Amino acid sequence: MKKLFLLGSFILFAFALYAGTKKVEGYIITNQGDTIYGKIRIKTDKEGRLEHAKLQDKLVFYNKDGVRKIYLPGSISSFYFFYDFQTPAFVSVNFYKDSHLFLMVIGDQGYLKLYKYYPSSDKSLSSAFELAEYVYGVNDFDERFFFYILMPDGKKILMGKHTPQNKLIEFFSDNDEIAEKLRSREYNYADVYKMVREYNQWKATSSGQKGKHN
Repeated sequence: MKKLFLLGSFILFAFALYAGTKKVEGYIITNQGDTIYGKIRIKTDKEGRLEHAKLQDKLVFYNKDGVRKIYLPGSISSFYFFYDFQTPAFVSVNFYKDSHLFLMVIGDQGYLKLYKYYPSSDKSLSSAFELAEYVYGVNDFDERFFFYILMPDGKKILMGKHTPQNKLIEFFSDNDEIAEKLRSREYNYADVYKMVREYNQWKATSSGQKGKHN
């Protein structure tokens, strides 16, 4: 019994080495465009993987003097940090129901902005279901994260494997080629990076042509 207890304690200790709270080097960008370097508090799981959802609602930041300050989405523009040979970037963006979140930037950034939205835990996946139902009228999302695509005018879409096709077509409706690829199912959920890249290239080209004619 004692050996089992010691073994269990060792396993828990080993998990604790990898899971938990860490301070990593990083910096924030204020709403005024200033850069402030310091340390950012992150949380990781037992395998050392970053828990992205823990950074979406608030940021715990330590400046060079070690002074701790909490930033909520909207109070700063963005933050960046260094972990596991990567430099994740989180930007404060408008979300649904007039809220703000820090969302991780992914993919090409142009007219369309592409982010990932993570439910805060397995239990809170139900919240994601509710959000999906609120946005799309369906509740069969089963992803651990969702793509979130945002236009400058505030038009947005929360995208998962079960996002209704007509909602995607409606979102990309001003680009006939992408809309047709969605209708024919040449493009689907797995092609989100292609869609965003193609749309941004089309938008940049269209803007350039309009500029030449002005």
